[in-house]
Amino acid sequence: MVNDYLRRCFGIDVPQVFAVERKLRLRHRIVWTHMGGNFRRPYFGVMNFDTLMLKNVPYIFFKRNFYAILNSAYHHRVYRRRVMDVTPSEFIRHPHCGIVHIVSYYNMWLHLRGRLTTFKSFAYEDLKQDPAGTLRRVIEAFGLPPREEWIEAAVREGSVENMKKLAVSPDYAGTVLAPTDLNDERSAKVRSGRRASYTDLFSREDLEYIGRVIDMLYLGKDDPDFSACCRRID
Repeated sequence: MVNDYLRRCFGIDVPQVFAVERKLRLRHRIVWTHMGGNFRRPYFGVMNFDTLMLKNVPYIFFKRNFYAILNSAYHHRVYRRRVMDVTPSEFIRHPHCGIVHIVSYYNMWLHLRGRLTTFKSFAYEDLKQDPAGTLRRVIEAFGLPPREEWIEAAVREGSVENMKKLAVSPDYAGTVLAPTDLNDERSAKVRSGRRASYTDLFSREDLEYIGRVIDMLYLGKDDPDFSACCRRID
């Protein structure tokens, strides 16, 4: 949705929205990044990268529910990338991708938030519940004027139903939206719009383990901006 809005805002003509990102980076200094949020390192230490480049630019952090992250990450590693062959229970306990990995990464951002004067965060779940309103606030955080017709168009472009159609279209073949195995729906990037779909993957014991780790290690469980990330949404 953000990419679609920005391509309209800057008049960038591209066949699919991900193609706009290189031009946004080179011409307008707008960059999408996980800033180290990958599976190469076990866990995460606070300040594991240089943040000087973030201090004088608007920085927008998209936060997501931990349970939903684990569900998405499991499908990504096991069915999309096929780089792991583990059970859901093994996955959530793995040092490179499990709940401790996620908690330590978010603890790092809780620390960085106080050092970045332009830091603003938005919840992925808010984007699903109120896409137009949340997108409008994101655009304003970029310092750009929101135009309602572009916001409405971007929301239509980013709907779950439309993304499923685009994922199997020729324009999006080979992009991050496309499934990696047309014969296995679990390899799809967009699988379900249901907020608590992770309950189909993780057992009661798994969910209890995730909750215990959060209670023990997550520094943001009582933070007004970050506490929702660790709450079960089933």
